[in-house]
Amino acid sequence: MVVSDDLDAIGTLRGQRDVPTAAVEALRAGFDLLLLSAANDLEQVRTRILSAVAEGSLPEERLTEAAVRVRALAGSMG
Repeated sequence: MVVSDDLDAIGTLRGQRDVPTAAVEALRAGFDLLLLSAANDLEQVRTRILSAVAEGSLPEERLTEAAVRVRALAGSMG
């Protein structure tokens, strides 16, 4: 299970990319759980992830792998 740091803080500090783009890149790189401190980015992140899957730049299987890992961890916590 790979968990990101706060994507909002990273994007703001570096100024290199927006949070939704950073989220897709993180998932593509193997992160399973993405942390966001600003709830207002959530819908934009969700939309960008779904678009990346639809375009084929983020395999749906990658999201399935991440979901399985997150659920396994949650299940192990009772």
